[in-house]
Amino acid sequence: MAYRRRIRLRGPWALAVGVVCLGIGFYQFLVSRDLQAHGLLAQARVVDIASRSVRKSGGFRGREYVLTLEYTDRAGAKHRERTGYRKSYSRYARGDRVEIRYNPNRPTEFAVDTFQGLWMGPIGFGAIGILACCAFLYNPRRTRG
Repeated sequence: MAYRRRIRLRGPWALAVGVVCLGIGFYQFLVSRDLQAHGLLAQARVVDIASRSVRKSGGFRGREYVLTLEYTDRAGAKHRERTGYRKSYSRYARGDRVEIRYNPNRPTEFAVDTFQGLWMGPIGFGAIGILACCAFLYNPRRTRG
């Protein structure tokens, strides 16, 4: 078994990681909020599915999937775009219909119209950012007198 070095998140690195993750989470929140409020719904068709193997803790290997979707915007232009990798996309097959929400001013900006598709990115990055900032604030070395 290979030895894996554990990276401890402390000090200024914890703060830097926290601030970057909070910034990414906030940006993703703004995009998702705008898609929810002003985005247009469209039916996309799954034209391709790709997967990759991911290593989980304990050595378990799983798979994540990415969908290539084809949809038409309100101006009649066809778009072919890829989603991000997610384990939950394993339920889709080629030819399936997926409801998406896209930005009418930039139709290549889209999200699968589900809670996970719109909000899990901002929630995940926000949580990591908060934990990293807390690691900086409550570092035992920092609080010693």
